[in-house]
Amino acid sequence: APPARLTRPPAGRALPRPAAMQLFGRAAVAAAALSAVPLAGAIKFFEDVAANQSPVYKATELVANLEADLVSDGKVEQQSYDKYMCWCETNQKVKGAAIDAAEKAIEELSAFIEEAAAKEGQLK
Repeated sequence: APPARLTRPPAGRALPRPAAMQLFGRAAVAAAALSAVPLAGAIKFFEDVAANQSPVYKATELVANLEADLVSDGKVEQQSYDKYMCWCETNQKVKGAAIDAAEKAIEELSAFIEEAAAKEGQLK
């Protein structure tokens, strides 16, 4: 005998028992297959929430970690800046003193040259 077709019975009549069971079985399999993906996602979500891994928790954790990294980087940058400024101030003092000494030497040597030129003129 050919397999029974699954169609709606006329109003007031019930499906024969084997066809009703077959229809229900197929519907149950389809419903289970369709709900498996969202159900797996829901189970994962609740497992994550139970382990404090909800999306909001993860985002909050990420922002907190970024803040800690920024503070740490800021401290390193401040130390580098302080070292550079110390080097600049020290170099400015040393170079300033060297410039002052060189200007004084230039004045003394200029005076010496003028004196030597005057003596040379007298000796000729």
